[in-house]
Amino acid sequence: MEPEATINSFLQLLNNQPELFTGEAKQDLGQLEISVDRVEQLPEADHAEFLADAIIDFCDVNPSVEQALQEKLNQQQPEESSEIILEEKRLLLSKRIQSLMTES
Repeated sequence: MEPEATINSFLQLLNNQPELFTGEAKQDLGQLEISVDRVEQLPEADHAEFLADAIIDFCDVNPSVEQALQEKLNQQQPEESSEIILEEKRLLLSKRIQSLMTES
């Protein structure tokens, strides 16, 4: 599985299926947010892999999100990536996670 596909699909879940991120999943978003912020300390070549691994770790403890992500990945078409696009998606991911964590 391509790291970019994992990141794109997870971002789509955050935006389009926020109901997946309630209860324990909402609490676990805090750890994911730490990982998303930490990526800035790594070489750019490692960003996509690190973010995808963090998302996979999050999904490992949140089976409903994992199932939805897998379904999304099965539907997704491959797309090109660049470091600029990846940075924009990292920022969107961070903002959306923060938004979901602060919702009541």
